[in-house]
Amino acid sequence: MLVTAGGLDGAGPVRTLTSEAVRSTLEARVWGALAAARVAAPRLPAGGSITLTSGIYATRPVPGMAAPLAALGAVEALTGALAVELAPSRVRVNTVRYGSVDTPLMRGAAGLRTDKAVAETGAAMLLGRFATPAEAAATAVFLMANTYINGQIITVDGGQSLV
Repeated sequence: MLVTAGGLDGAGPVRTLTSEAVRSTLEARVWGALAAARVAAPRLPAGGSITLTSGIYATRPVPGMAAPLAALGAVEALTGALAVELAPSRVRVNTVRYGSVDTPLMRGAAGLRTDKAVAETGAAMLLGRFATPAEAAATAVFLMANTYINGQIITVDGGQSLV
């Protein structure tokens, strides 16, 4: 089993993005996922699983995020491409499209410095809070355990993409 993850570097207005920033973002997110799959695929047994990660902004873009969101979209496209390519060896490939998960990375990126700030901001979510890391991880575990899911992108955001 393989699970990949990555952040969203390379943010900034499209008018000020450098080719180096875009290249670095795509390399980290897309090439990172592809390279990990390339190494893992021949080592995984039939029924093995590769689980990639994406984010809800791939389908709900926000200003100043063109490069990282292009990378998320590429990872999602890679899901189907790898699922088709690896199907003869019975290796499955899926992606989890995450919303906000209460992690140190999310807290830092969102400028949420206290538990109170996290709770107040999370209250605006449909479920009244951000996901926990355990809730986020449960979907990746589900995808690895269910041997008949292949080529799918599953959104885990507590309804965040609806508002």
